Amino acid sequence: MGNKKKVSVVIPAYNEESYIESCLNSLVNQTLDRRDYEIVVVDGGSEDKTVDIAREYADNVIIQHSKGVGGARNDGVEVSSGEIVAMTDADIILPCNWLERIWNDFQAESVVAVYGPIIPIESRFKYKVLIGAFNKLVHFAAISGIFHATLGSNTAIRKDVFQKIGGYSDMSAGDDYEIARRLR
Repeated sequence: MGNKKKVSVVIPAYNEESYIESCLNSLVNQTLDRRDYEIVVVDGGSEDKTVDIAREYADNVIIQHSKGVGGARNDGVEVSSGEIVAMTDADIILPCNWLERIWNDFQAESVVAVYGPIIPIESRFKYKVLIGAFNKLVHFAAISGIFHATLGSNTAIRKDVFQKIGGYSDMSAGDDYEIARRLR
């Protein structure tokens, strides 16, 4: 397989020293063989220890040059080698089978993108209720065909399709809803 990977995980980060180690630790301990995926951290100019921590775990740590969080994800995809690009955020802890499940979902040729719910590290009641409601809304909208949305913190897309549609827009918010529309 050379150094082409099955999956590239892209993580935008900015001053995330409190969370990024937990995130990266969950990523280096996946059920998918570690040789089959790479971790790319895109730093938005952190002034804390984010980059130092990221370098201990990630295969590639780059400095963001495009605008916004969507731009950071685009920058990460640009340097990635995976057939599938999986997006998450620095403050997310991923289940140990996250990448294996993503890889298995893409074994169907017709699948161009997959996304799933998120569970915040910060377990304040307000966050749990709001994110729980959002996860249910997105799921309902998708199965009923009303609209499709992705979550930047739990989305995977075929790299060639991602590049064909031009990646994320540089909107300051809603870029994950907007890319889902173009993917469809």
